Amino acid sequence: GARKNFDAALALAPDYFPAIDGLAAVDMFERKPEAARKRFTDLLARQPKHAGALLALANLLTATGGDHAQTVALLTRAVAAQPTAVAPRLRLVDVHLRAKNLAGALAAAQDAAAALPQNADAREALGRVQLARGAVDQAIVEFRQLASLQPQSPRPHVLLAQAQSAAKDKRSATDSLRKALAIQ
Repeated sequence: GARKNFDAALALAPDYFPAIDGLAAVDMFERKPEAARKRFTDLLARQPKHAGALLALANLLTATGGDHAQTVALLTRAVAAQPTAVAPRLRLVDVHLRAKNLAGALAAAQDAAAALPQNADAREALGRVQLARGAVDQAIVEFRQLASLQPQSPRPHVLLAQAQSAAKDKRSATDSLRKALAIQ
């Protein structure tokens, strides 16, 4: 099946990431996380800045209860390898949030928003972190900027309403929800 096809692809191109990633998924399905991990570490030994492999290995570590510091280091390397990619930056924010490291999450989110100022996902991540750390006014600013980046999406207005509600500004929260409903 799938393993045979992925192996055939790797026979032609040993560093073909989709096949490596596919085999790692098969390994995980077969409950062989060490085999999956080895696939990524082998590729990283040959290509230390392969952002896809860094991100995949970080995700694997998270899924298998791996070391938080190692996961952060892998994601930091992925960001450095591909500074304009949003996925490793967002993953770094999420890893810090899950570990309740709000300072790390804030630094990662601020870095993402600064590096990708027009990226809605980076802006949303910064707003979520601000809200999580109780910086409601700053979250409101971020969600307003998000709304300007995505004028046809109701999501920024819903997020804005959450922040406004946390700030005890019920009238503004109601207005934001009305805007979200009007867009849908």
